Amino acid sequence: MTSGKPDTLSILADLTGYPRERFEYTGKIRDRSGMEPTPIVDWEQEGAWDDLDASELEDDPDDAD
Repeated sequence: MTSGKPDTLSILADLTGYPRERFEYTGKIRDRSGMEPTPIVDWEQEGAWDDLDASELEDDPDDAD
């Protein structure tokens, strides 16, 4: 960038500790305030799948409206 300020991907890399190349800028900003919070999980990390409960993958009949 010509302004001398760090770009968005560099800031994200600094915050997460991942290399800048891991991220992609799409030019879109989404309002996530109405979305369910999603935990950040590195699925490549050893043991990340260990806590996955198969029942969570099925539709919950109590949620049917």
